[in-house]
Amino acid sequence: MVASIGNFSFITLKGEINTLATSLSPFSRPGINGVGFQDIGTRGEETTLNTTVDLSSLGAVDSTFLAYRRIQGTRVNITNDRNVTYTNVLILGVSVLSARPLSMGRGGLLANPAALLTCSWRVQAT
Repeated sequence: MVASIGNFSFITLKGEINTLATSLSPFSRPGINGVGFQDIGTRGEETTLNTTVDLSSLGAVDSTFLAYRRIQGTRVNITNDRNVTYTNVLILGVSVLSARPLSMGRGGLLANPAALLTCSWRVQAT
């Protein structure tokens, strides 16, 4: 299976999603030795994922990135390189790390790609 964020497929998707876990908040009182912890609920932590996709032209970078930005603020399913799927993951933000032309590209999602787009995604399990 191909790595994906929502309906977008990628050649690579690197990074790990921090799944929901119990969150604790430390507290202490003046004059009392030690520290206590209060259970403040189950939460996911923000994490960063890096993706790479091949495109038909360098001109497709802008439209592809704008499509990525449109899902910012929504919850999607994410499938990583190891075919593990995480559900209900909030997209906090996306930014371009690099966009570069390819000469004689082969393989990937397209038969004859002309560009590679690498992006960084900020996500959080909900």
